[in-house]
Amino acid sequence: MASDAMKPRLRTLFISSWFPSRVEPINGIFVLRHAQAAAKFADVTVLHAIGDPSIKKTEKTQSEEDGVKIYTAYYPQTSF
Repeated sequence: MASDAMKPRLRTLFISSWFPSRVEPINGIFVLRHAQAAAKFADVTVLHAIGDPSIKKTEKTQSEEDGVKIYTAYYPQTSF
């Protein structure tokens, strides 16, 4: 039987419409905390998209926080 050190890490993807961002800094903070807790046992990536009324063109950012890779897409917010 293989030891835990030889097992590949699980990979987990969070796709969430609620997540902290420059538009809503505390929105979905519980999702971030959940991802950080899961990152102790797995490789965790978060995808988040949110409308931003201050931009005219889509922007993408990437960062890492406490072992969580975070990819955010900001799109121009419309009245629809």
